[in-house]
Amino acid sequence: FSGAHVVLDTPTGSGKSLVAVAALFKALADGGRAYYTSPTKALTSEKFFDLCRHFGPASVGMATGDVSLNPRARLVCCTAEVLASIALRDGPDAKIDMVVMDEFHYFGEPERGAAWELPLWRLSSTAFLLMSGTLGSNPSLYRTLEERSGRPVRIVSSQERPVPLHFAYSEQSIRSSLEELVRTGRSPVYVVHFSQREALQTAKELAWAKASDGSGSVLAPALDQPGRREALRRAVEDADFASPFGAELQSLLLQGVGVHHAGLLPRYRRLVEQLAQEGLLALVCGTDTLGVGVNVPIRSVLFTRLCRFDGDETRLMRSREFHQIAGRAGRKGFDTSGDVVAVDPDWVVYNRELKDQLRNLKPGEARPLPRWRRPPRRNYKHWTKKTFEQLQRSSPDALKSQFRLSMAQVLAVVEGAKSHGRDGEAELWDLVDAAQCSRGARRFWRQQAETFLRVLRVPEVVQTEELEQVVEVKAEVPRDDATLFMFEALPILQESVHEEDLGLALLTAAESVCDAPISLMRAVDEAPRDAQTGQRPGQCPTELESLLLDIFDNFRRQRPWVPQRLLKPKGIAFDLVAGELSFAQLAERLGGDESAAVTSEGGLLRYLTDVYRALRLGVPSEAKSQTVRAVEARLRAAVLEVDSSLIREWETLKELELKAASEEVPAQMLEPGPAEGTDSSDEQKLVGGAMVPAVAGSGTPRRTRQEIAAQVQAVRQQLDERRLKLEADERARARSLPGRVKKLWNKAFGAVRDVVEIAMGL
Repeated sequence: FSGAHVVLDTPTGSGKSLVAVAALFKALADGGRAYYTSPTKALTSEKFFDLCRHFGPASVGMATGDVSLNPRARLVCCTAEVLASIALRDGPDAKIDMVVMDEFHYFGEPERGAAWELPLWRLSSTAFLLMSGTLGSNPSLYRTLEERSGRPVRIVSSQERPVPLHFAYSEQSIRSSLEELVRTGRSPVYVVHFSQREALQTAKELAWAKASDGSGSVLAPALDQPGRREALRRAVEDADFASPFGAELQSLLLQGVGVHHAGLLPRYRRLVEQLAQEGLLALVCGTDTLGVGVNVPIRSVLFTRLCRFDGDETRLMRSREFHQIAGRAGRKGFDTSGDVVAVDPDWVVYNRELKDQLRNLKPGEARPLPRWRRPPRRNYKHWTKKTFEQLQRSSPDALKSQFRLSMAQVLAVVEGAKSHGRDGEAELWDLVDAAQCSRGARRFWRQQAETFLRVLRVPEVVQTEELEQVVEVKAEVPRDDATLFMFEALPILQESVHEEDLGLALLTAAESVCDAPISLMRAVDEAPRDAQTGQRPGQCPTELESLLLDIFDNFRRQRPWVPQRLLKPKGIAFDLVAGELSFAQLAERLGGDESAAVTSEGGLLRYLTDVYRALRLGVPSEAKSQTVRAVEARLRAAVLEVDSSLIREWETLKELELKAASEEVPAQMLEPGPAEGTDSSDEQKLVGGAMVPAVAGSGTPRRTRQEIAAQVQAVRQQLDERRLKLEADERARARSLPGRVKKLWNKAFGAVRDVVEIAMGL
């Protein structure tokens, strides 16, 4: 309340959320504007509804990149990347009085850490509340923040937990360890995995597992309480499970087993969180998504492994990762203590049990040939009880800066400074100098920023007046490398494909610059090939792939900083639009009911959302023909009809508030609005900014896989035929007399131009 920055480094359950609410209340009471940032969309949506209950739905907005609700509210919940974009663009002129940054230890994440660092140096007039339970010692970071903002930094640090933890290492299997926890009244249990597939597999095994004494289900002691099963049944029956994975999740939930990971649809994650908060689940099998602050009360945490794949290699867990997840154990107000258990590797447990069986053979019994198991060759790093004990004693390392700048971010700083009458280049160098990375890294990013500025000074992008050093940026400048590629591919695709196919060609280009989750690409690789074309569902059409690769090669020659991995041709959204599929049909087409696309529907939904955004932003409005608008509208409708649960829940809260106050509260739902070219007939209605079918079940009619494959094949054949026709027409024009004259004229003009350029150079 004194205006100082506050660093709150205290364990889970110590009241950090209460401090955050007080800080936000102070900012709003003073007539200011506040932002609450978090690392994940799941946590952002949870905090959004929590703050709606504190401050009222009309006063709270949300922005995650996928969803924007009430964005002009005085209090906005958003992901860190959204705030970083605002900070880069507006800098010190941003009208933000208070920022609460939850899970601030993400400052050290290699891929996303820059989004937590950039606002600190750009929002010089903003007060920050930085919260986490695993920050470590960071005196240099706090000293720089204090010097640059002119505000003192108050550090509140404690390692004393309100609910103490008991650590134990089990040499039994996962099932036996879980049975012990449930039997002794230490449920609900959070069973931790680092793979979505493993989490689902464990959930299936435990949901119907029998107790070791044969007395019934392993989970019976937790579920056989008065009224618990009936309350669980009513809650599950009232939920919407209309997706390919929905039926399987419903059956698991009825057994008291939840699944929670980033691959679930948002409404499923929210349902699991709500059931756990009501105490209706015996266990939740998930990844580390519950370790980032999502408010799910858990009594015990069970680690199925102490190693994980970080994108580059498989390694042992780090101290911060371990304590962040282990800290979820112990429910304040419910438990007097929490339990954290880790188990031996499954192959070690199997070999130990086999050895005991052989040792306990009676004299004269036939000795079976033992089939010992070996450690996995992939995705495995050995751990022991000693590893577990070291993780308990270790403290989180200091946060390491992951500062980086893209061309879009450099452009945002320059463009924003110009719009506010400031020196963009001076602010850019100031931002690099403030970075907490090494001196060598700062030198590298300064050189990289200079390279970006040289490119942006091309006449049609940025014009610099040498005397006044004023940077003028045109509004149509692409925002990042992917959008810039779309801009350059547009005229080539317009010349190379028929007008009727331009929408699908641009859709494929947009797909090529979007990253797909590993689980989704695995589904594409495992899907059966088409008997006629030899291609798998989700693969990019061969002709379009070759054309895009040629365009990209030329694009990279002019921009050497663009990584080769930027372009990854795919055809997942292509199949959705060309085959006129629904979301469910697309998921099933990618390999059947057990495919990774079905069990990771959330990943597929996020990917299609990214493709829609790339297509919408990558093609200028004036260049969008009717076919392009139709493709864009079809993709948008397919995405929005899958899950608008966040919007519906926000509207429900708003209606309850209006009813209680007996007066109309103004609230604006600005985005996402209807796409250009969409139908606004009575068969569709706008609900909270999302276009959804007016009647349930009125989407795409159900069709067989053979019909879907035939539709996609027909579209591919039409593309081939039109491409061949265009090539034939081009060859005919080249052989004609006007064509030959034009060719000779171009050669002569080029020769004269070369001579003139050489003479001017001399």
